[in-house]
Amino acid sequence: MKRYFFLGLVSCASATRTNDMLILNKKVHEEVKGDISVWETDVTSPTPYDGYVLLAGENINTAVDPADNEDIGCLQGTDGDGQLWAAGAKATALKFMCDQDPYCQFFNEQSFKHWTADPNTDSYISTTKCSTSTKGTVSKPTCAAPSSGPSYWNCPPGVGGGFTELATYVLPPFLIKQACDQNEDCVAFTVNKINGTLFQAASPSATSQFYMKMASSTDPAVQIPIRAQSPASQKQLRDTRAFDGFHSFPGMTMSATATATPVYKQCTSAAAYKADLMNVPALKHICAGTGLCDFFVDQATPVTNSTPVWNVWGGAANANYTTYVDSSTICKPGSGACDDPSASFLECSGMDLSQGVVEMETYDLPDWMIAEACKLKSCHMFVVKNDNSTGTLYQFKAADGVTTYLNV
Repeated sequence: MKRYFFLGLVSCASATRTNDMLILNKKVHEEVKGDISVWETDVTSPTPYDGYVLLAGENINTAVDPADNEDIGCLQGTDGDGQLWAAGAKATALKFMCDQDPYCQFFNEQSFKHWTADPNTDSYISTTKCSTSTKGTVSKPTCAAPSSGPSYWNCPPGVGGGFTELATYVLPPFLIKQACDQNEDCVAFTVNKINGTLFQAASPSATSQFYMKMASSTDPAVQIPIRAQSPASQKQLRDTRAFDGFHSFPGMTMSATATATPVYKQCTSAAAYKADLMNVPALKHICAGTGLCDFFVDQATPVTNSTPVWNVWGGAANANYTTYVDSSTICKPGSGACDDPSASFLECSGMDLSQGVVEMETYDLPDWMIAEACKLKSCHMFVVKNDNSTGTLYQFKAADGVTTYLNV
């Protein structure tokens, strides 16, 4: 067992807290000076403390870990913008994605984050207060979390998960913990082989929030209610005829160039990037709740001289047309997001609709004849004019290892 010795009490308190820290220093010294003049601690097995989340071997000090280095990816758009996100939908999507990946330790209103590994440092973050004047709440994970997945410590707007130093002491961990307990501004502390440092909450923007994973919860993961769709998703659909083996998309021409909406990408060029934090379950969750997503593909879109970007795609709206997609051979019915059982997707394996479609033939014929022609010609979809005057056959572009998911 490795043992480290702490000799004396040396304070490096910041000027703003000097008087309080000197009083605390005097109190601690009086408590221990009678029987102990040398402290020893085993730092190979950090001690958990009630009221704190222990991050063993990780350093929350932004002086050694700038925010850009913590960021592992950014979800795009603004919560409640009425386009990509309905009110509250983005916060749920952030938690949904973080639940799936143990590397995600916390997130704010946009960024997923992971603290820097540091084998010589252990960090402790309070779960009783967020700042000097604010307290937090505990929330359950989404259905994307494993069973008994961790709950979250949530801090309100104005607390973004950043910290600034209050004071540093050459003291063992249990006294650093006591020092933090007695300091109204202290919301976190770190300890290493030599000393410990107290931290207060940094002052981010008024809209910043902070969601941090706690220890595993015994509460089962709960199913989030079906999300309200954003205003852009409320489409006026006309009744369309059903053709066996095809799924209809009224008011849409998927033959036209689709519009890409970025949903997840690298935060800044200096930041880390965990591209696989976005995946098919997360994309289903996002796509089912926004009016900007008619389909997505399970691959990020390459960007010249930059990291790939994850998009959702919207077809061209046109009330005069209806698109029919093969739902028996080329595309097969699939499930929706785990928190929205009413959602469903057509899964088109080996096809990439984001690359557009290939036009085959056009006929000035009624829709039922266009459907029969599509079967005979092995087309993947057809688009008909709603006045039953004409229609065109199309094929998707093949792409190895890519699957397109159509939001139905």
